Amino acid sequence: LSLLMAVILVVSLLPTAVWAAEGTLSGSGTENDPYLIEDAADLKAFRDKVNAGERTACAKLTADINLKNEEWTPIGGNSGYATDYYGGDFDGNGKIISDFSITKASYNFAGFFSYVKGNANIHDLKILDATISSSKNNVGGIVGTIIDGTIQNCSFDGVVTGTAKGYAGGIAGYLGNQKTTTPTIKNCANFGSISAGYAGGITGYAKYSNPIQNCYNSGEIIGNSRTGGI
Repeated sequence: LSLLMAVILVVSLLPTAVWAAEGTLSGSGTENDPYLIEDAADLKAFRDKVNAGERTACAKLTADINLKNEEWTPIGGNSGYATDYYGGDFDGNGKIISDFSITKASYNFAGFFSYVKGNANIHDLKILDATISSSKNNVGGIVGTIIDGTIQNCSFDGVVTGTAKGYAGGIAGYLGNQKTTTPTIKNCANFGSISAGYAGGITGYAKYSNPIQNCYNSGEIIGNSRTGGI
């Protein structure tokens, strides 16, 4: 009888456990009704929705999230192609996402977000204790590459490591490079250690972009050439 009761108890808990692991994601993903992200399961569920095709989905953090040294797949995908991207509004709400890794990514655009364009607006987000390294190009603490859109009121503290000939930055590895777009980084700070061939505290490369505004760096920056605090 005791064994039977134990089995019934375990089975009764299974649906709840599976449901929680997949993330609940209240909200509809629009700018006026963003997905609400309250834990790691929700964050990964949002990431998977974007990477499956909801490229302009909007989200808002409602709590700090510790990813417990998880190997992170970027929001926007890990294909290394510009056709996979993120273009929505991500409201960090002043919260912290911490303790994740991207270990020697074999794709371009490694970062918490990979390739960002369109009307993307990533704001009020803090990333802490992240380790991001890449054997390819354009690696950043917040974003691997931003071609258009805005990153504002964000900070990074961790380690970003690129290749001897690649670009790396604490906020974005690569900024701009298309005459018809004007990406913006403002009110951002880097506290992390950044190293690559071309390394900057804020970005490793900037072209055809708006000015970098009200930003600062206090992290160690190591590069082979074209290296600076900003």
